[in-house]
This record gives sequence, structure tokens and C-alpha cells, in this order.
Amino acid sequence: MKLFKKVNLDFITDNDDLRLINIDNFKKIDISNFIRKNIGYMIFVAALTIAYITNRYHAEKIVRETSKMEIKLKELKSEHIAIASELMQISKQSEVAKRVRDRNINLEEATEAPIKIETIE
Repeated sequence: MKLFKKVNLDFITDNDDLRLINIDNFKKIDISNFIRKNIGYMIFVAALTIAYITNRYHAEKIVRETSKMEIKLKELKSEHIAIASELMQISKQSEVAKRVRDRNINLEEATEAPIKIETIE
């Protein structure tokens, strides 16, 4: 298949102005035949373009979700530290004794150290 039309250039001499050559003769292409021959390649390029765009949107979505999760993780870490600190404060022996007294529960603090019970085998 010929893409360009043959042009006779024998009439051009050294003295002639080369700008007088009709460039349109070189640009005439049999478009329908060209498309028919390369339709597979064009479909392949279009499919790759669609796949590229889809992949990019998917990647951007994952990046947005990751940044949201990182922000949420920072909030949860700070909440964990605050709750752990509060639990440490509440679980002190003096704080437990104070709460027992405030609620009028009949418990007393042990004055003796605990005894280990040993069994004989």
C-alpha cells in the first residue's frame, strides 16, 4: 500500500523556487485504508489509555484513604495515651482507697503483707 501519491519532480531545476512545490500532494493519504490497517493498534492504544486513567484514579483513591487512616490513627493514639494515663491514675492504691471510702463500701486496707501458702507434695 502506498501512503503518498507519486509526484513528478523532474520539472524542478536549480533556479526554480522550491517553495512552489505543492506540499498537499505529499500529504494526501488514503485515510480509510490507513485506519482499516491500523484499527487493532488504535484499539490497543485506546485500551491502554483507559487502563492508565483507571489505574491513576484508583491509586489516588488509595492515597486519600491512607491519609484519612493516618489521621484517624493519630487521633486514636492520643486517645489511647489519655485513657491509659487516666487508668494509671485511677488504679493507684490511694485513689482506690479514696473511692472505696466515698462509696461507703465496707472494705479495709490490709496492714499485713500477704502470706504465700506452700503445699507439701
